[in-house]
Amino acid sequence: MPVREVTVLAAGGTIAMAGAAGAVPELDAGALLAAVPELAGHAGLQARTLGSWPGVHVTPADALTV
Repeated sequence: MPVREVTVLAAGGTIAMAGAAGAVPELDAGALLAAVPELAGHAGLQARTLGSWPGVHVTPADALTV
């Protein structure tokens, strides 16, 4: 069976927040995938970071652009 390509997109938001001096978007798509060890070694899995915005700063127009 052929491998399906899956791309995980990241644009910041709450899930990407980290930081000792206050939460800021720090984790890109690759770091988010790396945080789930069960995903390691899955053929066809790619990570793509579109941006790094705090979720509260994303406007409806930004969401449509992404």
